[in-house]
Amino acid sequence: GADLNAGDDRFAAGTCSAEACYKDDLAAFAQNFDAAAVAIVKARDGKPTLFRAITPPNVLTGAESVIPPFLRPVATRIGVFQAKSIRTSVCSAMHKHHGDCIDVLTAFNGASGKNNAYKSGLMNLSDCCYPSAKGQELMAELLIKTGTTPVVLG
Repeated sequence: GADLNAGDDRFAAGTCSAEACYKDDLAAFAQNFDAAAVAIVKARDGKPTLFRAITPPNVLTGAESVIPPFLRPVATRIGVFQAKSIRTSVCSAMHKHHGDCIDVLTAFNGASGKNNAYKSGLMNLSDCCYPSAKGQELMAELLIKTGTTPVVLG
């Protein structure tokens, strides 16, 4: 979320249109995430490591009552755009560096990314916008399904 605050500010100020407001921030996120993966690989220096990451769900769809007013009319569109972009960045970096990626977006919001994860109980609206206990359990199950065999990073 913090990676997108500047885009929120630009969108709220009307200095750009929806997706365009976040494009540069999402590109910076992709570079930073890949750099973090590289740093982890280097730090492990060839030692076997369990290397996993999760993608974010679409947290905006269904949260219209608690998100800022400027986002409400485009919540689903922007939520899908942001979450799919971050999923691509995270999964690309993980696969490039021999890690695994858990696709929380699809698990929580369906193949389209548009399903309301609050309605299904996977997200917690009262503590917007985080996974509920049910959502945390699902993420843990997805993580376990990737296996627990360490890979050699390097």
